[in-house]
Amino acid sequence: MNPLRIAVIGAGHLGRIHARLLNQVPNVQLVGVVDTLASARASVAAEANTLALASLSDAPEKLDAVVIATPTRTHRQVALECIDQGLHVFVEKPMALGVAEADEMNAAAEQANVTLQVGHVERFNPAIRAAAPHLTSPRLIESVRESGYTFRSTDIGVVHDLMIHDIDLALWLTQSRVAELSATGLTVVGPHEDLAHARLTMENGCVVVLKASRISQQPQRACRVYAESGYADINFADGTTTVMRPGQMLLERETAIQQATPTERNRLRDEFFESVLPTVNVDVQPGNAILQELEEFTNCIRTGERPSVCGAAGRHAVEVADQIIQAIQRDAWDARDRVVAEQFQTGHAGHQDQASSSLHRKAG
Repeated sequence: MNPLRIAVIGAGHLGRIHARLLNQVPNVQLVGVVDTLASARASVAAEANTLALASLSDAPEKLDAVVIATPTRTHRQVALECIDQGLHVFVEKPMALGVAEADEMNAAAEQANVTLQVGHVERFNPAIRAAAPHLTSPRLIESVRESGYTFRSTDIGVVHDLMIHDIDLALWLTQSRVAELSATGLTVVGPHEDLAHARLTMENGCVVVLKASRISQQPQRACRVYAESGYADINFADGTTTVMRPGQMLLERETAIQQATPTERNRLRDEFFESVLPTVNVDVQPGNAILQELEEFTNCIRTGERPSVCGAAGRHAVEVADQIIQAIQRDAWDARDRVVAEQFQTGHAGHQDQASSSLHRKAG
């Protein structure tokens, strides 16, 4: 079997990680790292033991696929250029700046019959994968994702930068669409929102509460899911999952808590998380989520299978993210937030103009 020849476009934080990990994917040849900034591409290429390329046309041999880790405003243009050349495309999240751009990318990939995968990496986090089998019919999802201000991905706000991870997870876990939505947020550093809270009611009745901030002193990536089958506390950062399920007593309704004697109540209190709501730490198999999504990408190229995070999934996440941003803008707190709202409402044409030089770095 001939190795898949892949190039990474974008020599920022994520491009560096992708280049390093592609060298670990079986039967893959990392042909080069593309970036318009010479020092950036040289640094990443040297670390990954590959070529530094000023443009994709400088590749010494025909490519099979690309990993796009450029700023979000360039995703559409870079992806369409690559798809037009018949290349399979892995594009970092968010897939695009808006639904219209995502639709263009999906239509082009379908017409060219190439794989299009979106980098919603938390789908591959070992902690959520360990929890998923325990979560039948979620009724309530609470997610929080916070970081300090990294000065990366400043071309987008916190909804597209961080919250979109949890939007994608909620859509995946519920397998439902949004029926109602409300949100609020705040611009601190700017020019986009830096803090956002959203509440979604899904068509199947599940309620999703999302909180994201990139101005927090305490980094956090966690999710709680309450389902018919039990409850899961998922920590994406340290890769742990705790599951709580109703004990046999609750399932069979053998004991009326309100009618329990003082002695029985004391016993149940002491044994609450052993007998009433048994709690266990789920065995989480260690793994690198980015490596696993790259392995799925290459496998889908070879087999023709649909990626678990396909272009349609990426589009759906962008659609909900845009609805949250619009809700935030309707509830703008001050004059600065209203300026941001007006910028968004003018459309994404301005962002596309900035993408004239398409091969830039994406910080992460």
